[in-house]
Amino acid sequence: MGEEMNTQPKKKVMVVEDEESVRELMCDIYVTGGYDVEAAANGLEGLKLYEKFQPDIVITDIKMPEMDGITMARELRKTYPKVKVIFVTGWFQEEAISKQLNIELRQCPKYRLIQKPFKIETVWRMTDEYLEEQM
Repeated sequence: MGEEMNTQPKKKVMVVEDEESVRELMCDIYVTGGYDVEAAANGLEGLKLYEKFQPDIVITDIKMPEMDGITMARELRKTYPKVKVIFVTGWFQEEAISKQLNIELRQCPKYRLIQKPFKIETVWRMTDEYLEEQM
C-alpha cells in the first residue's frame, strides 16, 4: 500500500481500433509501457468509452465501421477541446482519407500521426512527448 502512494497515477490511454489483433497489440504495447489502457472497436464505442474512462490520450485507427477515427476526434473535441489524439493508419495513401486527415491536422496541428507498420519505441516516445506538452 505504501508503495502505491509514492508512485504517480498511471497515464490513461484509450485505444480505438476495429481489427481485434491490432487492438490487442496496441493495448499490450501500452500496458507494457506502464499505461492504464481501455479499448473500443470503433468511433461510436470510443465516444462512450471516453466519457467513462476519461483518458489522457486517444490512439485511434482512422478507417473503421460505425464511425471513423477522424469523425470521433471531431466529436470529442466539441466537448473536450484539449483532447490529445494520435491517429494510427495504414491508409494514408488513400486519397479521400489523406484529404480528411490533412484537414484535421491543419485544424488541430498538435494531433499526431503514426503510420502502420510502426516501431513500438516510436509509439512510446511519441505518446510520452505528447503527454508532456501543454495544450
